[in-house]
Amino acid sequence: MREELIHNRESWSTQDIYLVADKAYQLYQQGHLREAQVLFEGLLALAPDNRYCRLALSAVLASMNDLSGALRQLDEWIARDPRDLEARARRCEVCLRLDLPERTREDLTVLERARASDHIARLRLIQGARH
Repeated sequence: MREELIHNRESWSTQDIYLVADKAYQLYQQGHLREAQVLFEGLLALAPDNRYCRLALSAVLASMNDLSGALRQLDEWIARDPRDLEARARRCEVCLRLDLPERTREDLTVLERARASDHIARLRLIQGARH
């Protein structure tokens, strides 16, 4: 089925992707994490450059405690857009949870240089709670 979707990706409009992403988000909010994961993965097969779907899938995976999967999604997005501060903050949080101090420090440094004070304050709180 996934191959069929990918083969017919041209027939999906931006509106179609939005509607399915909205349903996936609703499922996520309702705690139907596996179903949300499947929908977001399908959408990324159709639209791999879709920032919302990539970050949403990382959030779903983190909620499922699949931190390495969440990290992979965030790494892939940041490779596409290294200036995305929200994605860096999310990755920093995942790295904190995975106890990856070097990677945590690297993202915190980027956020500090960009003066992303809201992200930094939230991450410092999380970091303080872990110690």
